[in-house]
Amino acid sequence: AYVMNPLPQPQLVEVPASTARPTLQVQSATTLQLVRTLPQVSTTELPTLEQELLRRGFTPADFQLVARFNSPNPSDRLSLVPLVANAATPWALQWLIWLSYDNSSAVRYEAISMLSTARDPAIVERMDEATRTEPNPEILRLAESYLRRLRQR
Repeated sequence: AYVMNPLPQPQLVEVPASTARPTLQVQSATTLQLVRTLPQVSTTELPTLEQELLRRGFTPADFQLVARFNSPNPSDRLSLVPLVANAATPWALQWLIWLSYDNSSAVRYEAISMLSTARDPAIVERMDEATRTEPNPEILRLAESYLRRLRQR
């Protein structure tokens, strides 16, 4: 499973002088970088980006989640957590992990809460990271509790 770590911005390179705008190196970009870039790409770049995401296993359900995921409004991203958890996509776990890094503590809390109901090595890694880096005490307690339950089994 792909585990998200804080990542740098997508790598940009200059294209021929016929166009003045830089373009995303689609194949070398992470999936998260592509998802973050999707709403901002030009109509000429969009098919290339969509094709790469499809090649990586994105489904129509995933494409429907992108707008809310990239919304500046935390309530949009918060409403995404239960949708992702029930989405018919192999990327559901990854969406929740990405949401667990959200700037909004409410979104992080809901994502970590949802993640804490399942067992997967990517979740264990994310919870372990949260115990070291999470500033919100409620989220920290959730992550610690998850890891404690795993150790007791």
